[in-house]
Amino acid sequence: TTRFADRAVYEGDAIEFTAEHCREYFRDGATVVRKVLRPEIVAAMLDDFLERHGPEEYINGLWLESDALRDIFLYSNLGALAAQIYSCSGAETQHEPATALLYRAHIGGGGGGGGGG
Repeated sequence: TTRFADRAVYEGDAIEFTAEHCREYFRDGATVVRKVLRPEIVAAMLDDFLERHGPEEYINGLWLESDALRDIFLYSNLGALAAQIYSCSGAETQHEPATALLYRAHIGGGGGGGGGG
């Protein structure tokens, strides 16, 4: 776990995904939800990335490999935001056989059974 694996860090960061957000999202394919993560969380996330990878490195699929991003996704308010998006009229979901966490178990060839590595 990382410093982001603590729900108390995100306490008080409730997000309301409004009916207007839903309309924009399904009409335009995107919407802006302000104040999702506090600036200090975003700055700490960037610091964590730079400590591990440096300013010149771009990693496709970083969210699959970064413990910090995993913890932010799991412990922050982003899950609640996603739940609100999928509760909008017109939302569709798709089941994928392997989740990000299952994929992460195989990075580096340590898990067997197919996966990255």
